Amino acid sequence: MPAYGPYETTREIASGHGFIVYAARKAGESKDNYAVKVFALDSFINADAGDRSELDSLVADFDRTFNRSVELQK
Repeated sequence: MPAYGPYETTREIASGHGFIVYAARKAGESKDNYAVKVFALDSFINADAGDRSELDSLVADFDRTFNRSVELQK
């Protein structure tokens, strides 16, 4: 399973269009006390570089919205 910073994922909890949620624990801990939500836009982007450039504004909007959400949750 993938790791993100100090968090080790242990199992997939849920997934949807563009994201996966994992149960996770901090390195050295034995319980899954955390959830890690991973966003991926790969399914929206074809291998064609032209398609990627068309999504630049969408990615920028997503990034701003995500960062604002993280700040509010803190």
